[in-house]
Amino acid sequence: MPDTGVLEPPLTPQLDEALGARYVDAVTDGVKGGNRAQFGMLVSICMAARNRGWTYARTADYVCDPLKSGLWRQLCQDHKGKPHSTATTLKTFDNGWNAAGDHLNSNPYNSEDMRQKVVEEAFAVVDMLEDPDLDVELTEPQRATLCYVAGEIIKRGWATVTCPTRDIVAATGVPRQKIRTALLKLVELRWLLKISSGQPGAKHAKAAIYALGPKAK
Repeated sequence: MPDTGVLEPPLTPQLDEALGARYVDAVTDGVKGGNRAQFGMLVSICMAARNRGWTYARTADYVCDPLKSGLWRQLCQDHKGKPHSTATTLKTFDNGWNAAGDHLNSNPYNSEDMRQKVVEEAFAVVDMLEDPDLDVELTEPQRATLCYVAGEIIKRGWATVTCPTRDIVAATGVPRQKIRTALLKLVELRWLLKISSGQPGAKHAKAAIYALGPKAK
C-alpha cells in the first residue's frame, strides 16, 4: 500500500495549496521525452503536492485522470507506445509518490519551491520599501539599490543574482559611487549577502553576485 500520510510539516509557510504553472501544464499537456522524463516530472509534481499538504488521494485524482491529464496518458504507454495495464500505471504513480516522499524526507524543499519562496520574499521587500509609513532606516540610495536587487530576483526567479553597478545606475539614476557605497552598507547591515565579489577587467569582467540577507526575510 502506498504511504498516504501528509509530510510533516505539511506546508512551507510561504506556499499556498495551488501547484505552480509548470506542474499544471505538465499534467494537462504531458512532457517532452521518454519514460524517464515522464517519471521525473511525476516525482516533481508529487513533491510539490506533498509540500502543499496534498494527500495521496487528492494528488491521484488530479494526475490520474485519463480525460484531463496528458501526463497520465503518457504514463499509460511504454516507450514504443504499447499500452500498460491500469494496475501497472497506478503502480508507477505509487512509485512516484513514494519517491517524492523519500526525497523530501532528506531535502524538505525542492528547487522549484525554493525559487517560489525567494521570489515571494523579494516581493515582500519591494512592498516594504514602497510603504511610505514604514521607516526601515535606509538612505534613498540604499533603498533604491535594495529594491533593484529584489526586483532582479523577482524577474529571474533566482535566489542569487548578478548586479553590475552600471545596471543599477541605469535603473535607479543614482550615481555610481553612491551605489557602491549603498551595496557595502546593505551587506554590512545584513539586508544583502554578497555571494561573490565578481572579477574586474575589461575583457573578462564578472559582476558581483548578491542574495537577500537575513534582515530582508
